[in-house]
Amino acid sequence: MARKFGFTPVVDGDDLVVRGTIASNFGDPADVASGQDNGVGASGFRYIDHPEYMGVALPMRGFKVPSLYGSPIPRLPWYTDVRVFCPATNKVVMAKVVDLGPSGGLNRGIDLLQAVVKGLGLRMKDGLYRVDYRIVGGAKYLKK
Repeated sequence: MARKFGFTPVVDGDDLVVRGTIASNFGDPADVASGQDNGVGASGFRYIDHPEYMGVALPMRGFKVPSLYGSPIPRLPWYTDVRVFCPATNKVVMAKVVDLGPSGGLNRGIDLLQAVVKGLGLRMKDGLYRVDYRIVGGAKYLKK
């Protein structure tokens, strides 16, 4: 069953761009302690051991994860570059794709590790943020 994601990427040259989506955070020690996260991305990267790592999770299709069925984001290679911009702070960070999420139906387009949240000048305790992001070279992974 396809789920609603609440955003649509657009092709800009070689890249895929998502504007004005809601981001959430994940993978900090409190998240892991609560049992909501195990600290290891679907990529195998142990982000719980690297709180300084600039990483994101994208709701990529193609992994046979029911909560991601219908996602507008194609399957990308792990560690693909993602440029994240926060209009509220006017800050930009470069990050790598290390995990899957957020799930469809939440109307969120990206999850941010704590280093990305801090790099954007945001606070973990706020939980949700409005951002734009650019998947560098992502357009080539769209089905023709």
